[in-house]
Amino acid sequence: MVKKGKLLKNINPPIFICIGVLFSYLVLTVVSFILAFFCNMTEDPARIVGIMALIALLITAAVSSFTLSRLRGEGGSILAILTAAGFIIVRIVVSLFLSGTGLSDLLDCVCYLGVGAIFALLGGRRVGRRRR
Repeated sequence: MVKKGKLLKNINPPIFICIGVLFSYLVLTVVSFILAFFCNMTEDPARIVGIMALIALLITAAVSSFTLSRLRGEGGSILAILTAAGFIIVRIVVSLFLSGTGLSDLLDCVCYLGVGAIFALLGGRRVGRRRR
């Protein structure tokens, strides 16, 4: 019997990236619902929708990249960064078919990749005790 931790470490990288992209979209959905609830509680929700969408995207990048790099262990940072890139590719392709991409969409994707890379590297670091 294989433990759950060993199972995630032994998955092929392309499959791990696909699962990671789906996980990222799941996190985006949850964070968007939470921020929409907080946005709805304000007096003028239409004024802050744009900033809440950007915050949701950045929180998603941080949470998903950190979690995926921690779950994978050795080499998890690279796969988390590739997962962030896969998320961006899917997002751009979907937006091209639906409404077209503008400069703000591309800047959001660059911010997502940057935050995802930073948190993937932070999640990949192992802090241990040093013996003297």
